[in-house]
Amino acid sequence: MPKLAVYRFIVWDKQTGESVESLRFATLKAINLHAGRNIENSRRIVDDSEIDAKGFLKITKIIGAAPSRRP
Repeated sequence: MPKLAVYRFIVWDKQTGESVESLRFATLKAINLHAGRNIENSRRIVDDSEIDAKGFLKITKIIGAAPSRRP
């Protein structure tokens, strides 16, 4: 299966009026759709089967991560 890079990212939180770091991982395409900035040193290489239809790493694949607000 093809491999893809996913990253943690920073997005603007309209509720708090601040930039927040997402606990989720996403492809660069998904991050850009949410006007986010990827965190380069968080990069992971995963099988494309681990990515959902919206470009996010499937939650079942995130080990030990706390829930976060979705962008």
